[in-house]
Amino acid sequence: MGSTIYAGSSFKIGSIRLSKNDRVWDPPINIFTARHRVYSMKCDSEGKPLFDVGVLDPIVNNEKEPFRRYGGLDIYKNLYLRLCRDFMPEYDVILYEYDWRNDPYDTAVMLDKYITDKGYDKIVFVSHSVGGNVSSYYMSLGEDRVKKVVKHISVGAPYLGTEKLAYVYDTGDAVKYEVAGINLVLPFLGSAIKSVMPNFPGIYSLLPVRNRFLPYLLERRSNKTAELKRDYAKTLHALSTFLNKWNSSLYNLAVSHQQLPFKNGVHITSRVDSYNIVGDNIKTPEKLVISEDFASRKRKTIKIASTFTSGDGMISLRSALIDGAVKAKTLFKYPSDNVDADHIDIIKGKDDGKTIDFICDIINGVDAFSYGDDSFFSRYSGYKKRIPIKN
Repeated sequence: MGSTIYAGSSFKIGSIRLSKNDRVWDPPINIFTARHRVYSMKCDSEGKPLFDVGVLDPIVNNEKEPFRRYGGLDIYKNLYLRLCRDFMPEYDVILYEYDWRNDPYDTAVMLDKYITDKGYDKIVFVSHSVGGNVSSYYMSLGEDRVKKVVKHISVGAPYLGTEKLAYVYDTGDAVKYEVAGINLVLPFLGSAIKSVMPNFPGIYSLLPVRNRFLPYLLERRSNKTAELKRDYAKTLHALSTFLNKWNSSLYNLAVSHQQLPFKNGVHITSRVDSYNIVGDNIKTPEKLVISEDFASRKRKTIKIASTFTSGDGMISLRSALIDGAVKAKTLFKYPSDNVDADHIDIIKGKDDGKTIDFICDIINGVDAFSYGDDSFFSRYSGYKKRIPIKN
């Protein structure tokens, strides 16, 4: 949900009228209009938008309309402006926002056309969150695409999906705002977000992948002990029958793409000069539980049953590091007084800005991992290897 979505024309939805370029996502904090803006993102059962809303053209070399922001909540502003400062005019520096409602595979196909039309043949990807899946799908489109990628830098990418997906789908608990340094949750948005999610193809693409699946769903009926859904098929059956308005056709299409970045079991990012940035030691959902009254069959919402501290709050280390396949060229970030390793804040530069320093050094060809541990920490406020967690 990192891209900003705007109205493409003037139209009325509910009791409000939106004008062209009005911000739909993330919606302005307004109890009277925010829900309607979210509703305008509705799609039909085929995943096609019902209203004229979407992303704008990429920002190239910081030429943008005055009303635009650098991604949702401006989360890419610090990074993007630093990349412009350091690498123009040697590079075109492009903030490629995409409609995150779409399957990331479809976004990769559109990205491929954009790159081809522009004639780019030397590309550095800095891919945050699902952006890492998009750039992976792009490389999976063919060997000629792989050869164009000079470096691939991912930040908290859910390569194996995210266990939290079903919870977000069921509750609409998807966005937090920060006002005057205080994190706010807006309950009135939850119902609107929940209502539009079932027909977003991109939601199903984030389900944990089949080929490296670990059980994460529990089911509790009355006072009986929770039973773990022990394999992929049983887990998906439970989700498809429990989650409201589950769209089987969108799910089937999304999972048909999930294996494309894996060639002979090896992820496509291993084919290029890849670097990973991951947040760690933040409570991240590990297991979810479906509670149901056995007698009345009355369903309740999914809850987070347990968390582990190997992740950034949204994405587990297991997913970001492809189940241990990524063993080198990783910057591990940990929360402290001056550093924030959260999934969003790490890319915003709230981790004292040194993650952005790391990204720029990698693009410049600095051998960051040749530094000793102390020098590496001083330069990047992080570690080359995962450190033991103290409980």
